[in-house]
Amino acid sequence: MIALYAFAGSVVFFDLWSYALSIRHFGLIWILFIALMCANWSPAEMRNARVAIWLAVQAFFGAAFAAHAVITPFAATPELVSALQRRGAMNGRITAIPEEYGVGVSAYTGKPFYSLELACFTRYRIWKMVCEPLTKAGYLVRLQDLVRLQDLAAQSDGKVWVIVRDGFGVDSLPPDLTLRTFASFDNVISPRLRLYVARTDMRLPAGPEIACKTR
Repeated sequence: MIALYAFAGSVVFFDLWSYALSIRHFGLIWILFIALMCANWSPAEMRNARVAIWLAVQAFFGAAFAAHAVITPFAATPELVSALQRRGAMNGRITAIPEEYGVGVSAYTGKPFYSLELACFTRYRIWKMVCEPLTKAGYLVRLQDLVRLQDLAAQSDGKVWVIVRDGFGVDSLPPDLTLRTFASFDNVISPRLRLYVARTDMRLPAGPEIACKTR
C-alpha cells in the first residue's frame, strides 16, 4: 500500500508540476485512484450504488473521449504536408514557430526545416516555446526571430513557408517582411496550425543550408 500511494503521488507531482499536461494525459491517475479505492474498501463497500454510478460515469466519458480521438485527427501534420507538397514548397525553405512543429514535416518528408533560434537547418528540436509572453492564452514571436525570418526569405528568392501554432501573434513585422495566411488546420485534437507565406523584396546571396549541431 505504501508503495502504491508513493507511486500515485509521484505521478500526480510529475503531471502537475514537473511536466504540466492536459487532462487527457491523466488516465493513469484515474487507474491508480481506482486501484487504491479497491485496495482500501471492502467488497460490500465496492458494491455500493454510488460507487457503481461513479465508475459508470468515468467509463462513459472515457469511451466518449476515445471515440472523439478516433474520429478527430490528433495532429494536422498529414494535411499540412499535403498542402506544402501541392504548392511545391518541398523545393523551397520551411520554418516553424514554435520549432517542434517543423519536426512532423521532417518526419514525413525527410526535409530539414530552418531553426529561427539556432539559425541553421535541422530535422529535430526539443519541445519548448521560445517566445515573449503576451497573455495567458497567447505569445508573441520574438523580433529577433522575425528578423531572421526576413533574412531567410531574402536568401530564398523572397519567399519562405512558415508553420505557426495557434496562439502565437506578431507585435510588428520588420519593414520589408509580409506574412500572408495560406491555410488553416483546425479539426485536430492538438493545437491548431496556420500555414503562412513570408515574403520580402530584399535579396541576399543564397548561402548553404548549414546543419544544426545535434542537441
